[in-house]
Amino acid sequence: MPKVSIVLPTYNQARYLKKAISSVLLQSFPDFELIIVNDGSTDNTEQVIKNFNDKRIIYIKQKNQGEYKSTNKALRMIRGDYFTWIHSDDLWPKNNLKNRVEFLNKHRFYKVVHGDICLIDAYGRRKKILRAKPWDNQKILAYYCQNYYQGILIKRPVVGIFHHTSLLMKKDVLKSVGFWDEKLPYAGDLDWMLRLLKKEPVIYLNKVVYYYRVYSKERHTNLPRRQIVLSILKRICKK
Repeated sequence: MPKVSIVLPTYNQARYLKKAISSVLLQSFPDFELIIVNDGSTDNTEQVIKNFNDKRIIYIKQKNQGEYKSTNKALRMIRGDYFTWIHSDDLWPKNNLKNRVEFLNKHRFYKVVHGDICLIDAYGRRKKILRAKPWDNQKILAYYCQNYYQGILIKRPVVGIFHHTSLLMKKDVLKSVGFWDEKLPYAGDLDWMLRLLKKEPVIYLNKVVYYYRVYSKERHTNLPRRQIVLSILKRICKK
């Protein structure tokens, strides 16, 4: 069985997908499986994936069902002791898995490790490192509840505090936290990581563990998204 299971849902990201997959396959820690779910892409995503000849890749093709259903499908297949994920337009540092696995092995009280994010642009150029906070769960939750529940808009990137892309977790975290909420049209990442913070103590690794691609024209503060985010925070923070 592989030590780590990596989940990679993708939809029409052929432009970046090759580099995303390569950044996983070139990890210095080789004991993993990479579960790629092609969520009904209409570009040349499938050809990009099939150009890789690596037995660690598990490829699933399906009709378009959305990111959260695709993620859950892969999560139900994981076999590793640990699991993590990567977006199909993002990248990993070469020692990403090694650093996080070794760190959790040394801190056995914890089941979840997170770290810093490096923002990159559409061309892969590094823009800025966003340092996560070495806070305990209660303080991270208080940050979200006290700041955003009061009506302050969530503007990307929020990754300077805590972000789901930086996480590496033990498999049994899924038993306590559950899967992604497939009914949500937006902010499923926020919902899942807040539920995680309610259930499992997290520990901070002072290293860049993820290259997160941002686009100059991204806008995430539209009214429907704000309403969904506030409804999630209301549900989580009042408990």
